[in-house]
Amino acid sequence: MRRVAIAVAAVSALALDAVPAIAHDHVFNTQISVTHAESTSNGHFHFEASGELSSPNEKCLPGRRVKLIYGLGSARRVKDVDISSPTGAWAVKATTASAPDAITLKVTKKRLSSGPAHRHVCGSDRNNLVGPG
Repeated sequence: MRRVAIAVAAVSALALDAVPAIAHDHVFNTQISVTHAESTSNGHFHFEASGELSSPNEKCLPGRRVKLIYGLGSARRVKDVDISSPTGAWAVKATTASAPDAITLKVTKKRLSSGPAHRHVCGSDRNNLVGPG
């Protein structure tokens, strides 16, 4: 009887090795950085910025949506959108009638893979250049 119990335990241990990986989500951090920003006001407010993304996963750099968001009072409006280059470079610009209360740059999250067992995602990030964003 003892040999049967040991054999059952051994077979059970082998069966557990055959089970696929436990489901998990993994988010790779992404940072948006500004290398150049400039604004001018001459009858209209003009703003432009450029920079790069960084992430520990190089697949998180290309094809990312970077948004330029202006805030005036409680309203927030997307004024420009760029798709990052293969190296993570981006640039945005906008001209409006008056200066906004807030200027925010945001990179949206990107799904790398998904399935029943796991999901890999490039995280979002924001940079509030002026105001609360």
